[in-house]
Amino acid sequence: MKLRFDPYKFNRFDSNGVPVHWKSIPWADGYVYIYVLATIGARYDPVGREGLAHFFEHLPFNGCKGYPTLEHIEHASRTIFMDTLNALTGFEYTFYYGKAAVSDLGRAMGFLGSFVTAPLLQKEEVERERSVILQELWRQYKSEQGENLAKTIRKLFYNTHPFSQKDLALGWHDTIALISRDELARFHAEHYHRGNIRLILVGDIDERTASDVSELLTRLIPIGKTREAPEPLDPFPAPAQREYRLSASEFYGTPEWSAPKSTIISVARAYRRTSNREATTVMTDLIRRILFKEIRGSLGAMYSADVSNSIFRDHMMLNIETKVPPKEAGRVESIISDMLSSLQRTDEHAALFEEIKAAYICNIRMGDRSIRDLAKNATMELATMDRIVPLEEDLDDAAKVTYDDIAALAAKEFKPESLFWYVMRP
Repeated sequence: MKLRFDPYKFNRFDSNGVPVHWKSIPWADGYVYIYVLATIGARYDPVGREGLAHFFEHLPFNGCKGYPTLEHIEHASRTIFMDTLNALTGFEYTFYYGKAAVSDLGRAMGFLGSFVTAPLLQKEEVERERSVILQELWRQYKSEQGENLAKTIRKLFYNTHPFSQKDLALGWHDTIALISRDELARFHAEHYHRGNIRLILVGDIDERTASDVSELLTRLIPIGKTREAPEPLDPFPAPAQREYRLSASEFYGTPEWSAPKSTIISVARAYRRTSNREATTVMTDLIRRILFKEIRGSLGAMYSADVSNSIFRDHMMLNIETKVPPKEAGRVESIISDMLSSLQRTDEHAALFEEIKAAYICNIRMGDRSIRDLAKNATMELATMDRIVPLEEDLDDAAKVTYDDIAALAAKEFKPESLFWYVMRP
């Protein structure tokens, strides 16, 4: 499908061996979003040091060459990056980003060069960030019981895959406690080099400016070899066991009056990446709509189901989760199970599929996108797929998806023995 303007059709050149992806946005007036991507995330945390990549991500904010303290970094964020300097670590990436005026691009690139290549890693700052990260972790898990539950679920679900050792990029409280300054320094030296760094520039920019300012950052990055992507697994390991059921009040040791009033039902499947990711996206929308109709529309047992399909470098993961009244839990489990089986029948949801596919194509063609969204989405795509896919290509791929594709995918990957069920009743 031909577009007048494709927001994801990026230009690319290399600067000192670092790939630079840039996009000029006609309505950007005087500013550029800068993303520095390291294609190294929690996947590469050593066993027993889960959380290392995320721990390192925190430390440049406490001081780097030329900006030796937290106060200096905060001042730079306000005066160079309009108070937008930030970072994010996932399983496949760590990226640092901010928005700068065109007139400040030189200063911004010089700062980010020092920020990424020359963090000070001062011992007292390492200890301070350890405390901050632990609070971040407890905000997520609430207690050691909650953390242990997450550990158990990951091991049962991911079985022999490396992701069985970690739930989030945060790591675990006991592994965070063990990470040393020397290990952080070795991690930085091993991974933060030209082989693993990508630069993304989006906004009011042209090729000459992109080339000139990129040089200010990339010349500071040491030479290194690209880390090879993990090999896709086919078939993907089945769960270590098919289900895990428990009571919240029994597990947490809480009295009945403080127990949750809902039953959590989650079903998930990790599987090999498909050749056309748009098939999985349309399938996810189809599942969400079927469950909305059956569980909310007919049964009135939920607000909505959370249905997601995550993409990693060696697999995808479908996850369905909802909270329902305990008395309806058995019925809802049956609805979800029957729905996944019904996807395999090529005439079961064909009409609804066509409506959802048409709506999806319209949405991705006509969707509202901020410049920050464009930059972030492009960065995430580059991290997980090794390229930024033009919107025209996505539209063409979506148009090619048939219900037979959905049925074939469901028949191959969503067999009952391949699914993992987690159910927590009150």
